[in-house]
Amino acid sequence: MTLTITLKAEIDIEEAVENINKAIQKAAWQATPDCNDQTYIEEPPIIIQSKLAEKRKVRKSWQLTRAPQDKQSYNYIEKELKHLLQTLTNEGIETYLQELMPNEATEYSLWKATRKITQPQYQISPISSNHNT
Repeated sequence: MTLTITLKAEIDIEEAVENINKAIQKAAWQATPDCNDQTYIEEPPIIIQSKLAEKRKVRKSWQLTRAPQDKQSYNYIEKELKHLLQTLTNEGIETYLQELMPNEATEYSLWKATRKITQPQYQISPISSNHNT
């Protein structure tokens, strides 16, 4: 890039600005790493997707009517969905634990998971004001 550019005409100024913009873009493209690592988000199973759709449909009808029967069916479907999600989470944890091995090839992942489970869980107390509230 040359620094001895005469900026007497309007065209010269526009060319200089365009050259600066190109230089900045080129530097940004060179400094930015390629983003080839795309994270994979696993979709929930079809059963859970259908339960979610059913829950949304029932919740909408309850919000429109405020009928006790609609609220009851909404609560029932919500409880079923919570149960399905809990079983899905437990199955995921179970398969994760079954794949762990206590050897150097897996970097002793079984022992790391065991240590994480056996460590005490500390509960952070809520913030209180000067008036004990």
